[in-house]
Parts: sequence; C-alpha cells; structure tokens
Amino acid sequence: MRQDYGIIPSMEHYVSIVDMLASTGYLEEALEFIEKMPMEPNADVWVTLMNLCRVHGLMELGDCYAEVVE
Repeated sequence: MRQDYGIIPSMEHYVSIVDMLASTGYLEEALEFIEKMPMEPNADVWVTLMNLCRVHGLMELGDCYAEVVE
C-alpha cells in the first residue's frame, strides 16, 4: 500500500481487513493477520474479531478475545 499508492496504513485499514477476513469465515487467517501487524492491535481490532467469532457461532473463541480487550 505504501509502495504502490503512497498511503501509510492506519489502524482503521487493519480493522477493515480483519473485518473482511473474519466476516467471510476466515477467522484463523484474521488472527494470523493480527499477529503479523506492524503495530500493536488496538481494542477495535479485537472487538471486531470477537464479534465475528460470535456471528459464526464460535462463542468460546469470541470470549477468549473478549479477555484480551479487558
């Protein structure tokens, strides 16, 4: 993004990518993406993943991410 378009990715960009991955069922990929982020993920990232885990019926996994946010 930076090289191609001269745009420095913000946290909102990262939240959007996590949302796109997790909302389509790629929860593991979303977590891998979060782990590789060049900055510390904020609560918005974890809340997005947590909520989409619950949408996909993975309540226990969503609860694990809720603990990270707290």
